[in-house]
Amino acid sequence: MREGSAVPVQVPALLSGAPPREAGAPGPRAWGADPPPAVPGAGADPASSPATLDALRALVRSPARAASPAGRLLLGAPLDAALGGGLPRGALHEVHGGAPGAHGVLLGFAAALAGALVGGLAGGLGGPVLWVRQDMSVREGGRLHAPGCAELGLDPDRIVLVEAADAAGVLRAAEDGLRQAGAGVVIAEPWGAARVLDLTATRRLALRAAERGALALLLRPGAEPEPSAAATRWHVAPAGSASPLPFGLGAPAFALELARNRFGPTGRWIVEFDADARRFGPLAPGAAPSGRGAAAARHRPAGDHGAPARRAAS
Repeated sequence: MREGSAVPVQVPALLSGAPPREAGAPGPRAWGADPPPAVPGAGADPASSPATLDALRALVRSPARAASPAGRLLLGAPLDAALGGGLPRGALHEVHGGAPGAHGVLLGFAAALAGALVGGLAGGLGGPVLWVRQDMSVREGGRLHAPGCAELGLDPDRIVLVEAADAAGVLRAAEDGLRQAGAGVVIAEPWGAARVLDLTATRRLALRAAERGALALLLRPGAEPEPSAAATRWHVAPAGSASPLPFGLGAPAFALELARNRFGPTGRWIVEFDADARRFGPLAPGAAPSGRGAAAARHRPAGDHGAPARRAAS
């Protein structure tokens, strides 16, 4: 995982324990260690400094992935059916936490989507994942956990992590990343309600994503849904995992609501994520759900499990 404060820097794979390696700037630091040295001329918002943007351009410009036409990311049944064949790339997708304290599952869902695109079995693109977080979101939701990202199918070494002081800085860095040909996935994570995150701002993100065929994710922890140019809007909450044993540990499970969908019907599903196949699917038949959310998931109406519930409004 590569983290940026004043300047994005490259760090070793956290799971291997290898020593830090140079990345064109002196004194790189591993994730979680002391911050990198200050850069002359860097302002209060590191994401907006010229040095940061130049380094960001260099990091996301990857020879492994040239600009490609927009396609679709296969998520697995039944999600693909509602989306008309998979989650469209070259579009902006908005993700909200479906319940108070759901910041962790919000990050997990984004990591699963990013891992499925850059390293999935069906046409994995490779290349980096640019993740831009507002510092308040880091304080409220915690830092990304490299082993946890790996468990969800996202190689931590693919992550270029940038922190910005405010929502405006998040948007500037994300839009700049989407301009680059090597940007396969760009994740913007401002915190709470932000006046700068209006319909015009989301239209810019959507247009940049369409130009490069990139997958743009807008995470909205601590915010209520507002008008946006997002092609889809998801509400994500934790669900009880399923295991063949009563007290076993099952695969990560999510309660998903597709509340807005420009490509087909909306709906609600309880799904688990297979990190090896990088696909979502219904809870394993005959498995014993574990956790406090299991009973609620098991007794929801049938329409909340598989079949889409309604047609999305424009």
